[in-house]
Amino acid sequence: MVLEIHTPNIPKQDRSLKRYKNALQTADLILTEKGIHAVTIKEIAKLSGLKRSSLYKFFPSNLAILYALSEQHLNKLLDMLDANMLNADFNKSSDFINLIIDLLSIYLNEQKGSSIIFLSRDLPTKSELSMYSKNLLAAEVIKKINQKSTKTNNERLSNILSIIVSLLSQGFSEEGLISPRVVNETKRASLAYLAAY
Repeated sequence: MVLEIHTPNIPKQDRSLKRYKNALQTADLILTEKGIHAVTIKEIAKLSGLKRSSLYKFFPSNLAILYALSEQHLNKLLDMLDANMLNADFNKSSDFINLIIDLLSIYLNEQKGSSIIFLSRDLPTKSELSMYSKNLLAAEVIKKINQKSTKTNNERLSNILSIIVSLLSQGFSEEGLISPRVVNETKRASLAYLAAY
């Protein structure tokens, strides 16, 4: 559960919503260019031209910015999954797992900010944000799959997604991206788990 101090306040008025989106866009730029520790209210204010007092209304803490970014990236990823899973055969588990790994790898490689948030081992208050973002990613992917198929075993799927995210995270921390080698190793490990259970 996200602590209230880390929950972003998403505005409802158009003008404020534009500033909020501008702040998130600036935060994502900082994240990809300078790293996660540079994502601060002060840095966003400096680069976006927004007042710090306005930013604090949206983001009560620096972690609130990272939570907002994780939700933004997750929504984009889920849209990509939606668009690419329309014709997926959920009865062929191995094909389906391979598709999930391919789609996650493509998205995370294209969106460096997303990779940092979901896969980095260098997160502030690592245990809290890292576990939140990885659990959020797995839970939302499971929910998306459940919308498409009623035959999924959530516990088994959760375990496979944990394996996938862990291996992609390991590869990202070693290589700074998700290489074809990491994708293949992730597929082998996931399919081995699938075959064993």
